[in-house]
Amino acid sequence: MIEKIEQKVENKKCLNCGKELFGLQKKFCTKRCNSKKYRENNLEYDKQRYENNRERILELNKKWRENNPEYDKKYGKQWREDNKEHRKEYDKQWRESNKEYRKEYDKQWHKNNPNYSKEYYRKLKKENPEKYKEYIEYVRIHNWAKKNIPYLDLDNKKLCLICNENFKNNTLDCANLNHEYNKIPSEWGRICRECHYLLNSLIREKKNSL
Repeated sequence: MIEKIEQKVENKKCLNCGKELFGLQKKFCTKRCNSKKYRENNLEYDKQRYENNRERILELNKKWRENNPEYDKKYGKQWREDNKEHRKEYDKQWRESNKEYRKEYDKQWHKNNPNYSKEYYRKLKKENPEKYKEYIEYVRIHNWAKKNIPYLDLDNKKLCLICNENFKNNTLDCANLNHEYNKIPSEWGRICRECHYLLNSLIREKKNSL
């Protein structure tokens, strides 16, 4: 029996990795190679199986979270702190590689949900009027800034205040540089969407550290 296992079968290799097979091995060298090949050939079947059992899986996840409320507090914070740089780099790469997909998805979502924002703010006005007032003030200040804050022009090219790259009108945001939202022109600027995300994340980190 041992001699059969040690002997190699002539002209037979693993269908996944290409390694030579031994006596009792027929198609794959290990269980790992077998499972990888199975997944590649049965992706559609696995998707259908997940869609059919999605509600059951979500219910099990909710029950587990209710029974383990302190798990995320212990391990989630540690993981986020250890992987801050990796998450930032991954987010940048994902945004750059999926710009067209995000635009198409946003258009379709707005077409399918034209009255979503109106219904949301109606509920917010009834349930939490203080938060609704804060939102109205936030919108008024941004409307004032859009009218009064000029673009950074150079040879008829509108540039981002931070990265100094050329962008079109629609891609430059009117942003507050310190999150105090006062009507002071020096505290506002026209910046691109990526710089806007980075600036907001830096200001939030400073506020949380205090």
